[in-house]
Amino acid sequence: MATNSDEELERVKRELAMARERLESLVKTEERLRVSERRLRSYFAQTSDEVWCWDYEPPLPIDLPEDELARELPRRAVLVDCNDVAAEAAGVGRREDIIGKTYAAIFPDVDQVPLVLQPPGQSFAETEVRRTSPTGETTHFVIRRTHRIVDGCVEQTWATTREVTAARRAGLSMLARGIAHDFNTLLARMIGHVEIARVAVGTESGASLDAIRDSVVRALDLVEQIEKFSPMHAAVSELPPPPSNRPLPGKGARVLLVDDEPQLALLAEHALVDLGYRVTRYANPTAALATFRTEPSSFDVVVTDQSMPELQGIELASEISKIRSGIPILLMSGYAEIIPAASLRRAGIVASLPKPFPLEELGAHIRAALDARATASDRR
Repeated sequence: MATNSDEELERVKRELAMARERLESLVKTEERLRVSERRLRSYFAQTSDEVWCWDYEPPLPIDLPEDELARELPRRAVLVDCNDVAAEAAGVGRREDIIGKTYAAIFPDVDQVPLVLQPPGQSFAETEVRRTSPTGETTHFVIRRTHRIVDGCVEQTWATTREVTAARRAGLSMLARGIAHDFNTLLARMIGHVEIARVAVGTESGASLDAIRDSVVRALDLVEQIEKFSPMHAAVSELPPPPSNRPLPGKGARVLLVDDEPQLALLAEHALVDLGYRVTRYANPTAALATFRTEPSSFDVVVTDQSMPELQGIELASEISKIRSGIPILLMSGYAEIIPAASLRRAGIVASLPKPFPLEELGAHIRAALDARATASDRR
């Protein structure tokens, strides 16, 4: 029969076992915290982002009026941690020089800071700001903030600040290139129609058409300025142009023309047919490749656009060259793209034409390519 002493002993054993479990749990939790802190310190040291941690003394009630919140935040926010990148942004050499100071003391020129709370269901709030240097240079930053809110008051804020100036400039560059491409396409159509009309009406209305063409050429100069805004601007090819852009007879040469812009392709086809070429036109590069694969000897020259769905022009040229090495291929492009001459040659491309261009120039390039091919054959 158990005595009171035995029951007391069992109770003590159970409490010791529970205490041991709690201690083991605390040890594991402490180890996880140490691992997390090491990871945090590693992130602090390696990231190029500014990292800030602010405590609020006293905590900041989120139900204050917006203007009062903006005034109180820099006074109550006390820096408890940051990395060296943040310290450098604050204009000090060491993080220890600013830890423990308020936001207002670190940034005395800022008297109001809006409190940006993370939206419901999201782990952080994101805003973009701009900083202007004394020299007038503007830098763009994205700030992400995560707040710890207890009983309706902000107690702590973690914030990271990342410079995104290069990304913003790249986005503007891509926008500029897209606008230039669209304008080039429209202007190429206009030039093509003007040239066709010029041939049709002769000298009677030629002066008016020449005036239209001159206006389009001036518009092309403006597009060139847009393209120069982009750091990607460069010549499409290093290959030299033909010695002359005079319209030359096609002599019945067979042209495979590939362009997903139907109006531009139709204009080019009409101009080449007028010069004596026989043209097979495709809007789909995959379909054009299938036809060439079936009938590789049915064409004397290939003219392809660069920017097309499914296959880029240089990719189409490469596949065609694998099927029939040596066939002259001309590349047209509405983008100011960087395509090294060596890459063009490997794909079998003998010349490139940045859109828009006079249609007689296309005929001259084709004639030059065919003549060069014939000369090379005679030498062999």
